[in-house]
Amino acid sequence: MLWMVKRVFFGALDKEENQNLPDLTGLEWGYLIPMVVMAFWMGIYPGTFLRKTDATLELWLQRFEAKKEACRSLEAPSALALLEDGLKRVLPGPFAD
Repeated sequence: MLWMVKRVFFGALDKEENQNLPDLTGLEWGYLIPMVVMAFWMGIYPGTFLRKTDATLELWLQRFEAKKEACRSLEAPSALALLEDGLKRVLPGPFAD
């Protein structure tokens, strides 16, 4: 693949009629310039495009916070209780009574 890129982009011209071809035509420049401007705009001022997702992001954060609080309110066994019960609770099988 790299060999092909090297030959296509950096190789010598093998046909004389291709010597005077321009790199880009006016139409190609017309397509290229707006894409380059848009790429720079998105990199320098991303808020222009990201503001459209604010409402969805706020809704997602509210749902996430509600679920996080619900998980915090659940009772979970403490690590000390698990240690007191020994391996029976954590690893059933040969350690169980």
